[in-house]
Amino acid sequence: MKYARPAPTRPAYRPSGRGAPRGGRLRPGGPGAGGLGQLRAGHAESTRRLTHAEAERAGRAGERIAEPDARIALAVSLFRLADDDAAREALDRAEKLVRALPYPAGIRHAAAARQLVAGDRSGREPHE
Repeated sequence: MKYARPAPTRPAYRPSGRGAPRGGRLRPGGPGAGGLGQLRAGHAESTRRLTHAEAERAGRAGERIAEPDARIALAVSLFRLADDDAAREALDRAEKLVRALPYPAGIRHAAAARQLVAGDRSGREPHE
């Protein structure tokens, strides 16, 4: 029996640009990679649960790069679920974290997510 995947209602998030991981995607096993994989598969609710738990865990563990990456993925999943206020709040928090670090890739990832959350609902990917 074949199962049809639901069509995504909002554009997927794929960080890209100079310095982004190969192909504009997070590395397998990297922070937030599981959540972004779920998001690309059209499972925004499971992505929200996964990335929220990962962001909280990383915050408690003091993982200063994993936490903003997870919060960026959380923001995009909330945006895909049409919870725009919560998405903006999560992204604001992630941006504050990446600005406090020497983490230029995180700043670019947050900017790509901000493009989506700020209202780019054209259906195209950021940085295309």
